[in-house]
This record gives sequence, C-alpha cells and structure tokens, in this order.
Amino acid sequence: MSGNMIIVYFLANEWFFFTPITLYQAQTDGLNSENCWS
Repeated sequence: MSGNMIIVYFLANEWFFFTPITLYQAQTDGLNSENCWS
C-alpha cells in the first residue's frame, strides 16, 4: 500500500511540476509563431 502511495505521490509531483512548464512553452511558442506571421 505504501509503495503505491509513493508512486502516486511521485506521479502527482511530476504532473504538477511539468504541466505549468508545458503550458508556458505552448503559450510562448504560440506567441512566437504569431510574431513571425505578423
């Protein structure tokens, strides 16, 4: 049981850590492509 909790805790931390980064990168990529087109 504790082993499963550690895995869930690790995956949750990874998700909370990487999701804002990927969203920020996608946002900046969108702004960069818009700047290139304009």
